[in-house]
Amino acid sequence: MKKLSLLILIVLGIFLVGCQKETIKIGYIGPLTGDVAAVGQGHQKVLQLAIEELNSQGENVEIIFEDGNCDGKRAVTAIHKLINIDGVKYIIGGQCSSETLSTAPIAETNKVLMISPLSSNPAITNSGDYIFRVYPSDNYQGKFTANYIKNELGLNDVAVLSCLDDWCKGLKEVFTSEFETLGGTVVESQEFERGTSDLKTQLTKIKKANPEIIFMAAYTESTITAFKQSKELGINTPFFGGDSWAETTIWERTEGFNEGKRYVVPYFTEAKQFNQKYHAKYGADANIVLASLQTYDSLMILLDAIKENGDDSTKVKDYLYDLDYNGLSGKISFDNNGDLVLAKYSVMQMQNGKLTTIN
Repeated sequence: MKKLSLLILIVLGIFLVGCQKETIKIGYIGPLTGDVAAVGQGHQKVLQLAIEELNSQGENVEIIFEDGNCDGKRAVTAIHKLINIDGVKYIIGGQCSSETLSTAPIAETNKVLMISPLSSNPAITNSGDYIFRVYPSDNYQGKFTANYIKNELGLNDVAVLSCLDDWCKGLKEVFTSEFETLGGTVVESQEFERGTSDLKTQLTKIKKANPEIIFMAAYTESTITAFKQSKELGINTPFFGGDSWAETTIWERTEGFNEGKRYVVPYFTEAKQFNQKYHAKYGADANIVLASLQTYDSLMILLDAIKENGDDSTKVKDYLYDLDYNGLSGKISFDNNGDLVLAKYSVMQMQNGKLTTIN
């Protein structure tokens, strides 16, 4: 009897092992440290929440997080580790455009599929067959912003203040070209290193040029610096920013001198159920950062594609080009460059201490 029971247990164990789903490993590259860390850390929380839910439903998914630091060189180190040590075939990221542009050739050579929730530099369009993004190209954002300032606000003279990061440069180039095509004038253009903590020289030159509005492409720390130092220099010219200004830290740390400032952000419908789950896990005050919904959608798209095609990055890649997916961030389908087909934007403005959608 004991031998029979032991045999049953052994057979049952073999059966359970055979039924256990093989682990799907997915890499992540994003800014977990540095001046954009709040975004990367917020996305990490989103993915951890999703993984817990999926695994509780019987899935077997693992995400390996690597810090790209919003820096091309750091991202290259990260992708080599993910591919060569962890054996990853799929990557969510990069988040910053510099991360994606530097790692795309490596992913392409190794047939590793990358899907970015946030990178928007126009050059990513031509990065390769295995590179996708669920966030619109700055070809859309730059043109939308130029048209809004010129035609909706009726302003003709703009100063441009931008960092030297790939995202900043790409957005600046599209915006400037479109604004001038529309008949506007860029009266001053100033650049600075990402994370710069002193912009008085650049702001002084902009003040002297007397623009009607300042368009700024920058991340958290430099934007906070610009807001504070423009007030110190007596600059009353309105600011208009890119979608990086959706990072809530900017507004929390500039309370009292951010009134009236505007920025553009991709339009999306509110995902109430997701928000409830996120706040239930991380607290009512936990910020849901820019592109959180796109990050969640990136994971779900990858998992659905793997289920349909098996653990084969080439088949998954081919499948995505025909994708028609209704995600939390909206309808997602890709053109033949792996770019998001649809792009709509909203304009946000700080009004009476509260960020308000004005368009």
